[in-house]
Amino acid sequence: MAADSCFRDIRWFVFCLGSVLLFENYVSSIGRGVLTTIERRFALSSSAVGVLASSFQMSNMFVQPFVSYFGGKSHRPRWIAIGGLIVAVGSTSAFLPQFIDSRYEYEDTAISNLSSNAEIMLCNRNSNYSDNSCGSGGHSESNKLYIFIIIGGILHGIGASPFQPLGMSYLDDFSPPAKAALYIGIAKGILLIGPALGYLASAVILNIWVDVGWTDPDITPSNPNWVGAWWMGYMIGSITMISVSIPFFFFPYAMESHQSVQVQKKEDTKKAEKLSTIGELKQLFEATKRLLTNPKLLLIHAILVFASLVVVGVATFFPKYLEVQFGETASRSNLLHGSINLPAVISGTLLGGVIVSKTNPNTPGLVKMVAIVLLLASVTTYPLLFIGCDTQDIEGVTVFNSSNTVTNDCNKLCDCEKGMYSPVCSIDTGVIYVSPCHAGCTTEIANSETPIQNFTSCSCTQDENIESVLTSLCKRTTCRGHEIAWALLFKALANFFGGLSVTPNFMLILRVVDIMDKAYAIGLTFLAFRVLAWLPGPMLYGSIIDSTCIYWGRNHCGERGNCKVYNNSLYRFRYYGIMIIFQTITVLSCFALFFVTKRETMKSQDSKRSGVINQKSNIKNQNEDKGYMEKELKKLVSPDTDGGEISKLNKTIPQSDN
Repeated sequence: MAADSCFRDIRWFVFCLGSVLLFENYVSSIGRGVLTTIERRFALSSSAVGVLASSFQMSNMFVQPFVSYFGGKSHRPRWIAIGGLIVAVGSTSAFLPQFIDSRYEYEDTAISNLSSNAEIMLCNRNSNYSDNSCGSGGHSESNKLYIFIIIGGILHGIGASPFQPLGMSYLDDFSPPAKAALYIGIAKGILLIGPALGYLASAVILNIWVDVGWTDPDITPSNPNWVGAWWMGYMIGSITMISVSIPFFFFPYAMESHQSVQVQKKEDTKKAEKLSTIGELKQLFEATKRLLTNPKLLLIHAILVFASLVVVGVATFFPKYLEVQFGETASRSNLLHGSINLPAVISGTLLGGVIVSKTNPNTPGLVKMVAIVLLLASVTTYPLLFIGCDTQDIEGVTVFNSSNTVTNDCNKLCDCEKGMYSPVCSIDTGVIYVSPCHAGCTTEIANSETPIQNFTSCSCTQDENIESVLTSLCKRTTCRGHEIAWALLFKALANFFGGLSVTPNFMLILRVVDIMDKAYAIGLTFLAFRVLAWLPGPMLYGSIIDSTCIYWGRNHCGERGNCKVYNNSLYRFRYYGIMIIFQTITVLSCFALFFVTKRETMKSQDSKRSGVINQKSNIKNQNEDKGYMEKELKKLVSPDTDGGEISKLNKTIPQSDN
């Protein structure tokens, strides 16, 4: 009995809704946090990773309108429960490749599991490689398994569609009027924890080897070929989504409350609406026409779409940017993003809401606030164009001696595998070679007790007896570490100012449309920036990042895989350059909206002022007429009036025959 009464308490529903929103956002963030690792594991380009990141939006934007409409007319908690289980199935689909694929083989010319100080020959070793795996479940076939992750993202988008529209409307219907906003705020607040939790969890699991329990790696997380346990995050998400979804099966269709009469009225209204589908479609068409011909709303859409395109680039590829630009590990990149950038956005969003609630600005004031904070976001992004690390010197990639390729006179007899990337550092010159084979090394002295291997007789170095470090790149000489601190500071400031614009932006939507169109205007706005920003955005940024690649990896079948080396300067300028272009368009749209709203406000004020003047003029005229009549009346009734005047008045009055 106690358990049953628990599910009739709206406060318990608030907690359950907050939990399902939290872990749904956790799954979304864990997916973005492990993108670069998935890219490396399945040898994908950044463009392909962009498609993967867009899979959620592909399904969610088409399904949510139908789920919101039909789910709102039925048992809303059960729709949420079923949606949560679908998200769990999607997470399961995402981690399936780990269990149906063969174990990951990283690119390494070193031979592992050798006894200490064993000597082997490296040169010509690759000529003995067999390509039997091509097309028969080997490396090339393995790449296709990432389709399971795309299917998982599509299922996630379908499953998440009922959470907010049905959950928030259920809260609004059955909460006490004085507490409805509080309960919705609590659920939204719990939701905000999800993204930070997802990125922090990514930081932990990416320090664990991808095949932990199956194989032991001979490399560390700092090695460019390290792949963390990306699948663990999805597995945790699947289990937690099942746990937080089941309670929704036990919530009633409607809770007994003081709003039960209102709910009944809504049900009666819905029944009446079913009888007039044609009229409803006509009203929908008219509302759509009103909104799409509203210039102020269209400008707000432009602001939100281009601002969202900036957010897409940060949310999807910023951890990868830290890896490439500053040589950070995938784990540390997610840790920095989750602990610095996301709190900046959240704090900006909360502060923006407080400022709007305290000052309650008019429409031009809201536009002015949005323009100022987005201009500040753009200004704080500009320095990021110049803060970063240059690409390290890599023989045959950025530094060329006898040829323009990684194969030259000193290693041409070694028959090194094309596209290999297992970098080693020449201690005497500080030059990096893409592999010990490309450095012309003929002998490896393996040590089973340490991941550092010694390579001797390297014909491409100045000293043929040089020892190279297999598991890391050369230490940077021009990038000392303070660059990343400055980059994170300016990015956090840009995110904070961007967060300040969230609340006033949505308040503008409510201010520029008719009362009856508010709900539909918000839904149309969500659809706009999903279709125009969140769907194409990841693929756009992926293509831009791919355009800065200067050395592509290849699998044993000769097919192009993921990018191994980027032009850091070009990467930085194009990545932040496109963001600054979007921010500039956003600010210009703000100025245009400000002039439109300001002009309408002035017209409205002039109209009111003109109305007041006319009203005063009418009153004055009425008073003057009233005064004149009073004077004439006084003349008629005054004792001083002579008889002549009265006789004149009598002559004008018709006399009766009687």
